[in-house]
Amino acid sequence: MNDLLVAFDIGYSKISAAVARVDGFKQMNVVAVSSVKNYGIKKSVVVDVEQVVEAIAQCKAKLENLVDSSINDAYISIHGGLCSIQDAKETVSIVSGSTITDKDVEKIMNITREKASKPEREVVWLLPVQYSVDQYSGIEDPIGIRGKELTLEAKLFTVDSMVVKNLFKCMETAGIKVRGIIPEPIALGKLVTTEEHKVSSIGIVNIGAESTDLSIYEMGRICYTNYIPLGGNSITKDIMSCLSIPYADAEKVKLKYTQNTVNGDNQIDEKFEDDIQSMYNSGIINEVIEARVEELITFALKEINNKKRLKEFDRIFITGGGIIYYKDIIGKFEEELGKPIQIIENNMMGAGNWIYSVPVGMLKVILDSIKIVRSKDSVPSEENSKNSKKSKKSIFGRLKNLIDEFI
Repeated sequence: MNDLLVAFDIGYSKISAAVARVDGFKQMNVVAVSSVKNYGIKKSVVVDVEQVVEAIAQCKAKLENLVDSSINDAYISIHGGLCSIQDAKETVSIVSGSTITDKDVEKIMNITREKASKPEREVVWLLPVQYSVDQYSGIEDPIGIRGKELTLEAKLFTVDSMVVKNLFKCMETAGIKVRGIIPEPIALGKLVTTEEHKVSSIGIVNIGAESTDLSIYEMGRICYTNYIPLGGNSITKDIMSCLSIPYADAEKVKLKYTQNTVNGDNQIDEKFEDDIQSMYNSGIINEVIEARVEELITFALKEINNKKRLKEFDRIFITGGGIIYYKDIIGKFEEELGKPIQIIENNMMGAGNWIYSVPVGMLKVILDSIKIVRSKDSVPSEENSKNSKKSKKSIFGRLKNLIDEFI
């Protein structure tokens, strides 16, 4: 497992996961993806431990067969709607005239987390906004700078402690140690944020089964997250009501007629296959689905607009809920807004859809963190500068040690 990164996205209707292999040059290659059905989550909270554990174990087994290696640890996502974002600012003293090291940065991050943590709320993610050294602010990377005081301004993501404990319990019972938690908005932000977008205002709409997550990014950093209690299940319930069929069959109809067959067999019982096909041919099913899709997008954009006027955004991204199959509807919203609404989808392992957007985004976040740690290690100290002529073998040895430590 020394060269593998594993990310699990535990959702209401499915668990999706991705595995990437990382080489000594910090290059990542996604080598396996898998998803299984999951019904042990309600409103993003574990309500049936046994069911969730079984689903995680199934997904784990699929991945292990694909990579031909055991998977013992992984990172997991947390639903953005469960997160609260708060601002934090802390200052620590540096020995007079000393150079700031990675240990100083780690110290101030730990202090910031500890002061914000409460018995009922756990800090699951710290996002640095900027550092200040003495009177100089706006510093992205303080390591190597001399100063007396180091100040960190950050945004903290906190989650109900019991939610976190239950997720850990499910993963560990399935035989996987949790290496860390990554909020879904952070993962999606990493997936779409480029150098160009780091000076832009971006909105992301993530349509899930039970709810739709909303995120706003300014200058490449997340500043707002919220959700609306509507998702893909609303479409299923409309089909169930319209066709007078059980929920499970309505879900199969929805998946069949949106071409979203990623999660397995969507065959419909023969006894009403002809009636369903007749309704599809007449356009009734499409009308039901398209009406709800339009409603979901309308509610999502309205909620984002309440926080920041849509006209002020440079770009809107949208993913989830089989939304990629309704580009005509999205096109209508683009015309009204006068700006692009870009669909987030992946072509990892031949999966040209939204299923693996979050786990792949998580892998990118993890790899980026590893890059940061490695770059700090490369900052020369006064002692190291005296021995600058080292062999390539020793350099690659340090890289290997870092991979072993942080992966």
